[in-house]
Amino acid sequence: MKNLNKLKKRKVETPKKQMTFRELEKLSDLHYLNLNLNSLEDLKDYPNPLLNRSKDDYLHPEKEILRFMRDPDYFWFTCKYVLNIDLLPFQALVLKKLYTHNFPMLIGCRGFSKTFLLAVYTILVMLVKPGSKVALIGSGFRQSKLIFEYIEKIWLNAPVLQDMASNSVRKSGTKKEADKWSFVFGDSIAYALPVGNDGSRIRGLRATHLICDEFASQNPHIYENVIAGFANVSANPV
Repeated sequence: MKNLNKLKKRKVETPKKQMTFRELEKLSDLHYLNLNLNSLEDLKDYPNPLLNRSKDDYLHPEKEILRFMRDPDYFWFTCKYVLNIDLLPFQALVLKKLYTHNFPMLIGCRGFSKTFLLAVYTILVMLVKPGSKVALIGSGFRQSKLIFEYIEKIWLNAPVLQDMASNSVRKSGTKKEADKWSFVFGDSIAYALPVGNDGSRIRGLRATHLICDEFASQNPHIYENVIAGFANVSANPV
């Protein structure tokens, strides 16, 4: 009788269902999201915003799409269908961190696509925040031009992005002058500027966003006294 009672009190654990190779493959593809998934059934604990839509989303789907495009969690979607770029998962994560943090610093090995990501980030800022002024600064004009060349390449290969700026008052596109290169998109503009030996060429300029490539090569005196002052401006001063 004692043994029978012990058996009744003992918890009976049901054996876990073994996953197929295809399920394991899908689970491994989601590993980079760091969701702590033990099986595909655990995905039920994470709500899908595309399934929980409001009445306004059904009546105005264009507003819903724009909301997703402006969300840093969906920058991969924006880059694919607007900029015509297929980002890798780590690149989408870097863009999110650059957008959501103040004074971010991007450190990576050679070939990490740092300059390319700064160019993509520049276009996203100009797209999501109309009226932005982005200053592209490098240790030399050559380094600023590298970011700008990526921007120009993306612009020329993105017909949807070009179409979005077709009705703007200012003509959108790139312009190359001796002392600066500029890219206009709607009400936003980005400058690639030469720092020079003492920074005197770029004094007086203002920007809502400041992007410095190869920051370790920057002259500390020029950065603190000239470049850092670019961002001391309100996006809407009036």
